[in-house]
Amino acid sequence: MDYCLIESWEENCTLPEISNAVALAKEAVFQFEQYGIQYITHEECCPAWEIRCDTDKSLMKQFTWFDDFERLQQQAFPDAVKMGINLATIYYYITKCAADHTFRTTRGLREFMDSVIPGKIWYIGPKYSADRI
Repeated sequence: MDYCLIESWEENCTLPEISNAVALAKEAVFQFEQYGIQYITHEECCPAWEIRCDTDKSLMKQFTWFDDFERLQQQAFPDAVKMGINLATIYYYITKCAADHTFRTTRGLREFMDSVIPGKIWYIGPKYSADRI
């Protein structure tokens, strides 16, 4: 089976023949509902707890990564260190949200690919229009 991974959908788009639409973003889900298009989400192929894995172990790895990130930023911006500003810590919540989203999405996509074993994959997103799949 072929799959079309869709982040954003335009009304004038058409799915490639014999392919299933897979919504990658909430925006795509909304657009599919609006246009009455049958779709699945990549999360349907594996439970959320499998994607998140061992949260305690994952959180400890994140803390270690964040400490390394803080050191890297201190090397890149020595003036911030002189002023006592920890750039990574200031933006901890925003950075953590972005990292968590990236982790869940990539792990979810890997689990999706492993479970459906697609014959062919297309991608439609904000950079692509109906004539550029």
